[in-house]
Amino acid sequence: MQMHRLMMTGLALLMISFMAQAAQSPVAEEDRMIMTCDVLQTAEQARGGSTSPAWFWPDGIVPYAFDDGISSTNQTRARSAMNIIESHCTTLFVPRTNESNWIQIGEHGGNWSYVGMVGGGQQISIYNWNFPYIIAHELSHAVGRHHQMCRSDRNSYLTVNWNCIIDDCENNYQMAGTVNYEPYDFMSVMHYGQWDCTTGCPTMTCLPGYTQYQNSMGQSSYFTASDSSVLAQMYPSGSPDVTVLFVQLTPNECDPGDDVAVFSVIKNDGDSFNRDVIARVYLSDDAEIDTSDYYIGSQTFDYIMSGGFGYLNMNININGSTSEGTWYVGVLLQSNDDVNDDNNTGSAVLLVGDAETPCEGDADGSGNVDVNDLLAVIGDWGPCSGACTGDINDNGTVDVNDLLLVIGAWGACP
Repeated sequence: MQMHRLMMTGLALLMISFMAQAAQSPVAEEDRMIMTCDVLQTAEQARGGSTSPAWFWPDGIVPYAFDDGISSTNQTRARSAMNIIESHCTTLFVPRTNESNWIQIGEHGGNWSYVGMVGGGQQISIYNWNFPYIIAHELSHAVGRHHQMCRSDRNSYLTVNWNCIIDDCENNYQMAGTVNYEPYDFMSVMHYGQWDCTTGCPTMTCLPGYTQYQNSMGQSSYFTASDSSVLAQMYPSGSPDVTVLFVQLTPNECDPGDDVAVFSVIKNDGDSFNRDVIARVYLSDDAEIDTSDYYIGSQTFDYIMSGGFGYLNMNININGSTSEGTWYVGVLLQSNDDVNDDNNTGSAVLLVGDAETPCEGDADGSGNVDVNDLLAVIGDWGPCSGACTGDINDNGTVDVNDLLLVIGAWGACP
């Protein structure tokens, strides 16, 4: 597969807006191979597999890395182009850590990309680093967009002149059986101009009613409203919802001045990724954690995918001036796009000094967890308006979680 021949730059696109109509391409013949044709295909895609949404990136999360030698200036330019994509949809480009699928950005002659997520470290080549919308064109391919003239309805708008297309570039014009989303857009940033991939004659001829686009179709200066809408429909917004599943302390007894390890599991129960989640750790005199409690530290998660987990691991120091007694170490989640703040806290009991171990589940304080405690929970069922003996976990609501705590602690208190 002659991958080095399947590339394009936006130079030809930039020339279109001021180019007079001519019978021959204004691009020198020796340059056409390195300046046009930007879509690479896997074998499965070439067989038609690219028609499936399975090629989209899960949750719109696209890890990326740069080849060695890519300057910091060009890395910043690529990041700016990623910002363009992110401003039009919920896609999120993140620096790769250990993700198994990612885009690897380098310079391999021209501008080209695969379409959608193909697995592993898939390459993107950039030549025109100083044109943000040329980079955005390639990134649009990477997130799953085909060329505009590959739509299933393109024959209603133009004729492809196959004899004018450079060998091995025909796949850039092959119809893709994907959803069209929006009406045909000659000015889309994903549309070629008539001189791209050309042997010297126009590669496309507009049909009657659309001839006004013959010399202007295709551009690399902006996203049209259609470009924006297509990306938004490919990666629609959702409702991220992070929650604290539990908090664990090791040890859960200490003296003032000791260190304690905090471990907490966080889950995103929403249908979209949660970005920039901050897990803040507090020391509190009750199980209700809020920002008025004593702040200890925090851990940040760039994102937590829908249905995914985040794991907080932190060593904290219990201040030497902390009084002896029963305390709570809690986690409070903060995120700008979280849709539900009611499940953003969790805590665990910490006994400092000579404090007695509480008997969780002993609602009536009898020293035994028995049927009377079950009845106390059932009697207080629902939201608490004041002190509720049945609110075993002190979260302000008596529900099945309190019932389970009583059952789990059944018997004599230790």
